Amino acid sequence: MNNFMAKRTDNSGWIIATATQVVPAIVIMIGLPSTPDSPRWLVGKDRFEDALKVLRPLRHKEDASNDLCEFELVALQEDDSKIYEEGGLGGAFRPEKQKTHSVNKHAARD
Repeated sequence: MNNFMAKRTDNSGWIIATATQVVPAIVIMIGLPSTPDSPRWLVGKDRFEDALKVLRPLRHKEDASNDLCEFELVALQEDDSKIYEEGGLGGAFRPEKQKTHSVNKHAARD
């Protein structure tokens, strides 16, 4: 794309480059309303039944009928409460947590 635009002498180069970047954004915006809510987000908002309704069609029929979806949502709920107890996602960037992460990173190399 850059070589093609570099050879243009008029002002249409930036228009073509911008238009090619806008096309994927429009496709995403059109498809966005049809995407379901995230089960993790719904569990985080204490909407357990809605999360179950969203998760069941995403799993195999055997998994949905064997109550594996409920177990998965319980695991999501425990994970969400653990993140909340640690001070949210920003807790991973606190100095006391960085030491733990660096030790784990070095241990993984060995």
